[in-house]
Amino acid sequence: MKGKKLCVLLAAVLAASLCGGCGDKKEEPAKENEMKFASFYQGEQVSVAAGDSYMYTFSADLEDRNYLRMDISATATFRGVVHYAHEEFGNVTEDSESAEEEFFTLAGQNMRVCQILDFYNYFPGNRTVRGIEFFNLSDAAGAVTLAKVEAAKHFIDFTAVSFNDTQNVEPQLQLYLQGKSVKLGCTLKSGGAVNWLSSTDNTVRQINREDGTVYVGKSAPAGTVVKDNDINLVNAHDNGRLVQQSYYGIAPDNDQGYEPGEYGAVGDKRPWHYNPVQGGNYANEFSQLVDVAVSDNEIYIKARPRDWAKAHEFSTSYMENWYSLQTDPVYGEYIRVKNRFTDFSGYDHNNPRAQEIPAFYGIASLGKFVYYGGDTPFANDTLSERADLAFWDGNKDCRFRLTENWSAWVNDENWGIGLYVPDAVSALAGRTAGFTLDAPADDRPDKAASSTYTAPLGNFSMVTYEPFEYTYFLTLDTVENARDLFEKLHEQGVANEFLQGKEVPNWVA
Repeated sequence: MKGKKLCVLLAAVLAASLCGGCGDKKEEPAKENEMKFASFYQGEQVSVAAGDSYMYTFSADLEDRNYLRMDISATATFRGVVHYAHEEFGNVTEDSESAEEEFFTLAGQNMRVCQILDFYNYFPGNRTVRGIEFFNLSDAAGAVTLAKVEAAKHFIDFTAVSFNDTQNVEPQLQLYLQGKSVKLGCTLKSGGAVNWLSSTDNTVRQINREDGTVYVGKSAPAGTVVKDNDINLVNAHDNGRLVQQSYYGIAPDNDQGYEPGEYGAVGDKRPWHYNPVQGGNYANEFSQLVDVAVSDNEIYIKARPRDWAKAHEFSTSYMENWYSLQTDPVYGEYIRVKNRFTDFSGYDHNNPRAQEIPAFYGIASLGKFVYYGGDTPFANDTLSERADLAFWDGNKDCRFRLTENWSAWVNDENWGIGLYVPDAVSALAGRTAGFTLDAPADDRPDKAASSTYTAPLGNFSMVTYEPFEYTYFLTLDTVENARDLFEKLHEQGVANEFLQGKEVPNWVA
């Protein structure tokens, strides 16, 4: 990897401040390009009938290597299974315990499929792959070629991670994109969801007022300055918060064999849809990291999300994210995020509904919602604002039309976070029940139970074996500047063709 234009850091999410440039780093973590791959297998093309499988059988001693890189070509959609044996101490033998790692691949030529083996470190020690099996999920026969299998020890150390600790993120599982004024963080522990967004130019302050409320912004009203820099503006109270992908599929009452979990308040639990959630599930179990790559100005993450209402189960889907830091000559730095989702469940979901694109949770201190919902978008028409939004579930007062496709959560100075999802016209927004601006005990609004929520919406049904993707943008600025930046992006032609024509019908009375 050549020298970075941006500072892509592996650093602790709990750090009070971080470097402003790559030369200031105190520690240099392992790099992706330092991984040393060894080639273990090359297979021929085989034909697999619909519903059948084929096993490429071989023996490959990986030792402590935990990252597979497979070159695959296929004319059908396949579910793959890596069969391996493991020994915590010593070499793998014929009597060693067996394990499996599952992956999915769509039809395509010359695909490179990467897979972190045993992300949760259930089986530390040495590993030996005994075969890779391909199950044909398509309705017709298909050819598959396992052209090459390579393995390396991953550049991130997963062995010291506690997946029972739901409050903290280990330093090696926290990635940051940092520029001169904006820093975005994503947690590999929660499927690569965004758990951090802050300003790093020493201009954003957190003030704990005498009345117990918390102010976050650029001015310094009367009170005690708790922090001068790097104030996290994303609520990361649990795996259901963050900024992340979440979708709803097949309904609980179905005749396709899907067994729903239950979710809801105590005494009001009800059967729940198939609901892949990037961060994890209701029980605070984390999603599975499948792959991660860091380049000059981008972080790529691929994860296998949990099914929200079901403990100990994953959804049969992938979520992918591309995070990058952009710079406008007038409005400065902002974040661009591309999300992709692919479902491999095989269900006929067939239930068009409002889908979150994405689910966004911010800190309570930025508690005023600003948007434009008029009939003359991007004509400098008067904005609307709401400082009194309540809990959004079942609340029609929390439904909005965003005819400029953006909204913002801001403070009294109209400074805060702007979220722009091109072609997303419908939105749900609100604040958690029992909303309060009180500072939590450890003076961290990002860990408080109170939060804001925004979900730009698209009306669609997920389709199995067919990926969809969309792009959104985040900026930290005044409402005026955020609106001007988003108008500029609109004029430059940014669009989400997938969302066009998918406004939620009759959303706002």
